[in-house]
Amino acid sequence: MEHIDLPHELEGFRSKLELTVKPCIEIKTHLVQGSSLIQSKFFGFPYVPKSVPYPTTPNGENLYLLAQINFEETPNLEDFPERGILQFYIAGDGYYGLDYEDPTNQDKFRILYFPTPKLDESSLVTNFDFLKTIWTYKNHFLPFWIFDSYIPCRKECFALSFSLNSGPILNYDYKFDELIGPEIWNILSERGEDFWTVYTERFGQGHRLGGNPDFCQRDPRASISREEEEYILLLQIGSDGSALEKIYIEWSDLGIGNFFIKRSDLRKLDFSKVLYNWDC
Repeated sequence: MEHIDLPHELEGFRSKLELTVKPCIEIKTHLVQGSSLIQSKFFGFPYVPKSVPYPTTPNGENLYLLAQINFEETPNLEDFPERGILQFYIAGDGYYGLDYEDPTNQDKFRILYFPTPKLDESSLVTNFDFLKTIWTYKNHFLPFWIFDSYIPCRKECFALSFSLNSGPILNYDYKFDELIGPEIWNILSERGEDFWTVYTERFGQGHRLGGNPDFCQRDPRASISREEEEYILLLQIGSDGSALEKIYIEWSDLGIGNFFIKRSDLRKLDFSKVLYNWDC
């Protein structure tokens, strides 16, 4: 059992909360003017072999790179790849490619995995003139906000750094009441919300691979039969002000985007049934 730093109001729930701690890879962002094609990044231009069609919607509209993870750059995390490039694409449609009726439908989002990336740029797409720059969708159709005083360059993106971390369950997790018990809400109503804000800021929000997910409203996994294999967190991207006054990563109104996968599919490197959700 891992010891965690809790607000003192939650000491009575320590044993239950510590049982829910999961390891994760924490992600930090840094706005840069350009990046290599194989580098881990949020936004920017992706690694695309010339032999692979660029991902589009069924109507032929180009999708846009949300995240690219090169596992050669990350610490090892159980069941996650140790190598290869994993990509997350979304549509610039105002819904960020989410199908609310079927959040596993990849018509308007796409997950691609390249187990053995080619390093020879002659075999890669290097000219992205066919792709409207992601920053053209200013403040409306993709999850970021460009400040009026800032004009990003075409190749701008967020470089990523990684570190191992861990954290306990968050309150919108569909298993929270089952694992922690409803009594915790009595403490919340008696003592106010300040200590709970400290808890969620300490262990929620942010960007991560694996670990416990955070939400703004509800956990979409709650509607899936509990007889099925559980979906675990693959990637979380939160709202992020690391480049304040330039570009703010923002899911509508300070929301959070999550991608989930069944552990058995992750072990098989099968990303065809990923469950996607964002809320604000």
